[in-house]
Amino acid sequence: MIDKLILGTVQLGIPYGINNTIGKPNLSQVKAILNLAKEKGIQTLDTAKAYGNASELIGNYQKEFNFFFKVISKFHIGNVKLEENCISELKALNIKQFEAYLFHSFYDFETASLEIINSLKHLKKTGLINKIGVSIYGNDQFEKAIDSEYIDIIQLPYNLLDNDYQRGRLIQKAKHNGKELHVRSVFLQGLFFMNLKTIPKNIEKLRPYLEKINNVALSEKLTQQELALFYVLKNPLIDKVLIGVDSFEHLQSNILALEKIKYVQEELIAKINNIKVIETDLLNPVNWN
Repeated sequence: MIDKLILGTVQLGIPYGINNTIGKPNLSQVKAILNLAKEKGIQTLDTAKAYGNASELIGNYQKEFNFFFKVISKFHIGNVKLEENCISELKALNIKQFEAYLFHSFYDFETASLEIINSLKHLKKTGLINKIGVSIYGNDQFEKAIDSEYIDIIQLPYNLLDNDYQRGRLIQKAKHNGKELHVRSVFLQGLFFMNLKTIPKNIEKLRPYLEKINNVALSEKLTQQELALFYVLKNPLIDKVLIGVDSFEHLQSNILALEKIKYVQEELIAKINNIKVIETDLLNPVNWN
């Protein structure tokens, strides 16, 4: 199971997540997190230039310990020259190739000029990037990414609420079209771990669904963390699962949860897919503010 994990690094560079009460980990914590990932066999990191100083921290770690993760990064088009930006990031990370280079927003992907597309193809041809991808949110975006001939990887939200009821048909279509699927937002920015009494009013409508998750976890004698990981990792159509952590202990608990997951019955999947969120706009954290 651990070979399917990608360690997200947004929390290393900026405070992130609705349930994050710690903020950014300090330098010793960053090293401890990356050391644990290395020791336990997590091979890939996910980062972006927008993640504060995450790339610098990763690059310094890799140089100090002479150990190099595979790295996936994401870019915004803006006014930056794509190839120069890519090379600059690679230098900061102390690596020679990105495992994948992803459009950070669907808007960038949809409005990309022929020059941008050709630059990506050139970066791939010259070996600076291995695969081209896009990060998406809704199913309309998902469908368009599936139909793109040059997109290798689609990174999408997928979790206990944003589940097969919402995504299943398109996940199957994407695999039929040969796309590699990476899922993120597995814990919905930590929402699954929140005390239901402290849920902000602007996402109050999600409470009944969160109660269902809690009831399933309780009946199966699992934590919400274990349940969330089980659901995404057990899907054979999902290639990689991106998890973010804000501390050494957080990553350690995720890794320990993997041991318990293998004993959970497959019938649990159906229970999760019967959770059918109607307020789909609230599945996107952008809409929480």
